[in-house]
Amino acid sequence: MAKNIMLNFGRCSCGGRFEARRFDVTMTVNSQPVKMKEINYGYCPLCERRVYRQVDLARIEALMRGAQVDFSAAVGAVDQPMDGTVSG
Repeated sequence: MAKNIMLNFGRCSCGGRFEARRFDVTMTVNSQPVKMKEINYGYCPLCERRVYRQVDLARIEALMRGAQVDFSAAVGAVDQPMDGTVSG
């Protein structure tokens, strides 16, 4: 994870500021291991809340359903965090 993350997830409802982070995940889809790299999320160091971009959640859901979806056009897209908080 040597790349710099340039996403802004804004502020958490607790008053903290989300830090942009990434992780890799391996899931089993149709009895086969599938690795997703660099899932972006915002992490609040004060309350430990995590928020995810809508495009990243859609990638995970598509893989869980076994769908073949091209998300290359969404690379770098910034959506609102998906936990009900408002970015600011």
